[in-house]
Amino acid sequence: MHIRVCGVFHRANNRVSIGRAWKMKGHFYLEKGTISALIIAAAIIATMISNASGKKGDDTFYPIRDATTLSNQPNWNYGDNIAVFAANFTSPSKTWFAWMTFDTTTLKEYKRIREASLNLHVAACSSGVKNVSVYKASDDWIESVITWNNQPAIDSAPFTILGASALTWISSDIKEKMAYDSDGEFTIVVKIDYVNAGSCSIDSRETFDTEYKPHIDINYIVAGGVWRDDRQSSTPLLPMVSALFIVPAAVALSRKTHATGTLIRMKKHKPQKRIERKWTGLRWNDEKD
Repeated sequence: MHIRVCGVFHRANNRVSIGRAWKMKGHFYLEKGTISALIIAAAIIATMISNASGKKGDDTFYPIRDATTLSNQPNWNYGDNIAVFAANFTSPSKTWFAWMTFDTTTLKEYKRIREASLNLHVAACSSGVKNVSVYKASDDWIESVITWNNQPAIDSAPFTILGASALTWISSDIKEKMAYDSDGEFTIVVKIDYVNAGSCSIDSRETFDTEYKPHIDINYIVAGGVWRDDRQSSTPLLPMVSALFIVPAAVALSRKTHATGTLIRMKKHKPQKRIERKWTGLRWNDEKD
């Protein structure tokens, strides 16, 4: 069985035309230039494997500032208490917001988020279980300066609502929110949205019992590239090495091989004679190799 992939083997000078590879009687013949394509393909496959895996790790982030803003005392600052408060009362009318900003700078060190959870310890509630709403907010505030009147923008809708009761932890999956928050800080505001629903206090970063501090737990992959989230491809080191070294070397090898017409023969055999047709200008002549 004779299967010619491309090109013609010339018996007289033991060479193959540029860019040729062919198979005859189970023996495969390959030009060195073809290896360049195989090297590039191997680099691409290795890149795909690199994107699918990486060094995994865990990290915990704590607030770098927290405070409470009060509608009934709009110019007062409450940034150094052992707890922050969320409240909604009608008699007398007052609303309190609990602010927290977490330092997430290290996430920019070539890490992709796999899991992220917000964990808050509820110190007390006025009565029973309260539904607390957690909002994303601007990072542009200072703990010793923020008041109800100067507090920055807050998202119009909460990203989670949690049932809170005294002396319990409440947690929420915040991976989706953190994935696009790559500026090194992550700010939340805890509210009680229901009218006259009461109040809850949450242990702050200044709490006496450090194990009750608010925190964000992260599980990540070191991807070796720029900031990405799981829905984006990472930029690992291997493609850069490929671009700088492997691909140019493969191209150079290909050009050199094409110039010399070198043949790599995987197994020795006696090439079979074949007939080429050549145009003489008047008619086709059949010539034997």
